[in-house]
Amino acid sequence: HFTSAMMATLTQSAPQPTPPTAATPPTNLQTALAIGLEVDIEARTYPGINKQGGHGKVTKLHTNPTTGLVNKLDVKYVLGGGEKEVELTYVKVHVELERGGRSR
Repeated sequence: HFTSAMMATLTQSAPQPTPPTAATPPTNLQTALAIGLEVDIEARTYPGINKQGGHGKVTKLHTNPTTGLVNKLDVKYVLGGGEKEVELTYVKVHVELERGGRSR
């Protein structure tokens, strides 16, 4: 059994991940961003917001005038529609999964 002192030690030693914010987007995404890049947009469906997200291509990059870094982008979805000024916290570079053949 764990004692309360052991639990305190375990919780203090485990580093807590910090989620990315719109102010500090991931740097690897910053370098990869380009018009025409295929991206996946996270769904944002909660009270008052009904944005389904999905797979699409970047059509425009919006930069922060003070930092010069891209902070938002416009996207055109593959299945139709689009979205403007999507924050980078909801964007991931699309990774095409390789399909393996059947083995016999």
